[in-house]
Amino acid sequence: MPRLFGTDGIRGIANVDLKPTLAYALGRATAHRLAGPGQSIVVGQDTRRSGDMFVAAIAAGATSLGVDVHMTGVVPTPALAFLAGTGHFAAGVMVSASHNPADDNGLKVLDQSGLKLDDAIEDELEQLIWRTEELGGVGNAGIGRALIAVDLLERYREHRLGLAGSIEAAGLRVVLDCANGSGGIVGPEILAATGASVEVIFNDPDGININVACGATAPAALA
Repeated sequence: MPRLFGTDGIRGIANVDLKPTLAYALGRATAHRLAGPGQSIVVGQDTRRSGDMFVAAIAAGATSLGVDVHMTGVVPTPALAFLAGTGHFAAGVMVSASHNPADDNGLKVLDQSGLKLDDAIEDELEQLIWRTEELGGVGNAGIGRALIAVDLLERYREHRLGLAGSIEAAGLRVVLDCANGSGGIVGPEILAATGASVEVIFNDPDGININVACGATAPAALA
């Protein structure tokens, strides 16, 4: 059986070879190995339509083992890493397939420092995924909570705006291709805070147009 985790998490075609049942099992594995009853994890997603489905599945899995899940909604992957590494979270999970086609999605687990997991820990999670039913569950009073936490993005925005404010880029013209992805949530504002003139393209996500004729794999419009 091939290894679930690739170079950047688990990826596949959403609802075909990457199914919500796997996301549920990953939520349970992450809660068991990296958190524990009474602790919290943070989960973010990009603009893919399948993101809501996977976040719900991860939350169901983690809360079934007594772990609270703070759901940020759409955020860039660096924002999720920042939040995982600077908050009270035991781990983070980002639901995104980066520059992959719109029909794909992915699940990337980060540790409490907001960093990619060591291969050995990913291997442990993989084994727990296949044995998810053996992990049991908690009683009603111990079930974790699934919390809407879209306000967490403000912490990342304020931090990055602070960094941007220390840069003097007046007179510089920047064209930003957001690929209809999650970077468009804060990217234009942060770049503009440097004083640069920012022209934004492909920043109208609709759940199915991420990376379609734009982004890193189709740079002609940007060029």
